[in-house]
Amino acid sequence: MKRLELVIVQFEEVKRLIEVGRVPQLRLAHILLDSAVELIMHRMAEAELRFEHIDFDRLENLRRLESMRKSDNPLHRRFATGPSDDQLRAEIQRLEGGDLEEEAEADQRQLRGQSRLPGREGEAS
Repeated sequence: MKRLELVIVQFEEVKRLIEVGRVPQLRLAHILLDSAVELIMHRMAEAELRFEHIDFDRLENLRRLESMRKSDNPLHRRFATGPSDDQLRAEIQRLEGGDLEEEAEADQRQLRGQSRLPGREGEAS
């Protein structure tokens, strides 16, 4: 909540500086506005990439499991339980980007569905 408050305070200060209307205050308003927008964009990117990090960690663990199964050490092979070898390879391939085209199509369908504004369904573009 404090992060949101910081951005709101910055916007309020930008408004106050613009109302003053002198060049030095307008320059400061521009800097504050740029900072607030950059912060918002950073948070949005951070939220999107958080799930990428989870997939990356999962991929690392699956590769580690795969190497343990192929290890000469019997103790490694003993503890390398889980999905079958085929399932393991398929999941690794999926996380490495084997299904990128399919995921891109799903993203495009989702974006097309979100791009429609409420109350404007019947209007032509």
